[in-house]
Parts: sequence; C-alpha cells; structure tokens
Amino acid sequence: MLVVILAGCTSGGPGWFSSSSQTEDWHERAQNTHAPASVDIENDLERNVTVHVRITMSGETVHNESHLLEPDSSKQVYNTDTDDPDGSEAFGAVVTVGNVTERVRIPTNACNSLGPITISEDKRGEPRITTAMAVC
Repeated sequence: MLVVILAGCTSGGPGWFSSSSQTEDWHERAQNTHAPASVDIENDLERNVTVHVRITMSGETVHNESHLLEPDSSKQVYNTDTDDPDGSEAFGAVVTVGNVTERVRIPTNACNSLGPITISEDKRGEPRITTAMAVC
C-alpha cells in the first residue's frame, strides 16, 4: 500500500501566497523594512551584576553604557528607533560582564527578532551571556 501525504500552501487566501514570486517579494520587503528592535538584558543571577553594552549602527557606536541590574531583574537598555534609522542600517551589540564578552547581531526586519540577552553563570561560577533569536 502506498500512502502519500502532502503538506503546504497551494492556494491563495489571507496570509497565503499562491506563487513563489509573491513569497520572494514578501520576504524581500520584510528583510528591507525597519522593524523596531529593543535590546533587553535579564539578570538571572542572585546578585547584582554590571553589564556593559555597546550598540553599533552600521559600524558607528550609538550607545556605550554600563547598566547595574539587580538579582532576577530585566532592563531595556536600547531601542533601534532611538537613532531614527531608515531601514538600511545594520545593528549590533557587544555585551560584557566581567571578563566575558559576546557579540550579538540585532535584527531589524519583520522576519527576525532578538529575545532577551540573559546573564547567568556556568558550572564554574563564571558569567555566561546567552541570547535567543526568533525567526519567522
């Protein structure tokens, strides 16, 4: 016996595309349209932590500050709308806690979003910086 299962979108309708060219057009528009992005830091430690955050827009530093976070707290440290982007800029963050530094790309299109940047500890008690990214 042969069983064939098909899945996918083959017809138009609200939110559906009936051809690959329409899908490509939507994807291109989504990637070239500025969608505001916030940079949020979460402190998962049971102690205060100082986090240094440097944000760049197309290679130029637009934010360079240290933030003190209390235990189990979060703080929005930047929003890409702050510097009035036109949609073509590339944003990035350099996050430092103690002697640990992570570089993070900040997506600013309708297809991707940056989750919170989380400060925790590894098994040795050293700071750990993790990020999450949502992709459509």
